[in-house]
Amino acid sequence: MAARSILVLVCCLSLSGCAVGPRGHGAPFGLFALGAGIAIGSVLTTLPHRHVVVDDRTYYSDGVFYRDTPRGYVVVTPTPGVWVDDIPEEHRVVRRKDKDYFTSKGVWYRFDVKRKQYKVVESPFDDEDY
Repeated sequence: MAARSILVLVCCLSLSGCAVGPRGHGAPFGLFALGAGIAIGSVLTTLPHRHVVVDDRTYYSDGVFYRDTPRGYVVVTPTPGVWVDDIPEEHRVVRRKDKDYFTSKGVWYRFDVKRKQYKVVESPFDDEDY
């Protein structure tokens, strides 16, 4: 079982848009590929070794958020307002309306100096018409 979990994780990390079905059974699909190659909606049988608890059902690891479900750990888009201690090293800093924003793997953050944490926020460009 452990070997299967590792194989599933390796596949998801190495192939953009790769996902597995419920608790490791093959059923590829992909909705939105993140920079790490894990797609929103991907289902993992186990969490990455280095993860932190965000709330009672949500976990975070290296810029990717997971929700615990009966099917497994589903990769999800984080809710604005979620706080994390760190963001991936491969982030970009974007200055918008005199504020610094950080973005990585499709997620936008603002750093709070008092809390010494990053807050998930909406894209600073959502208010523009393209």
